[in-house]
Amino acid sequence: MHILALPLSADGRLLGAIAIFHEVAFIAAPVWRHALTSVVQTLLMVGMTLLIIRWSLGGPLRHMAQWLRDLRTGNASGQPPEEGVFRPLTSEVTQLATSLSVARAAAEEEARLREAASSR
Repeated sequence: MHILALPLSADGRLLGAIAIFHEVAFIAAPVWRHALTSVVQTLLMVGMTLLIIRWSLGGPLRHMAQWLRDLRTGNASGQPPEEGVFRPLTSEVTQLATSLSVARAAAEEEARLREAASSR
């Protein structure tokens, strides 16, 4: 609450006082309420966005990581991820895995031939 009080005088004598009362509580409350509402809405939107990203990409990323782990260890029995967002990466990694398995087979064959030649 703001109060402005001024003396009223005439010919140098005090006649009284006049005061103006101004209630400002109604001004401050909506500003804080609006700011709080904005913060809550922002936090909800950020939270929902993070959940949607986690749900839509979390599972496919875990599947992709497991598939890559299987390829690295030589267990190519797992199926590549079918998700459209990973299709280009799946294609490239499949070609890389094929090349790797061919190289492994050639290295095993060479090791087998060396072992056979050294045992004679």
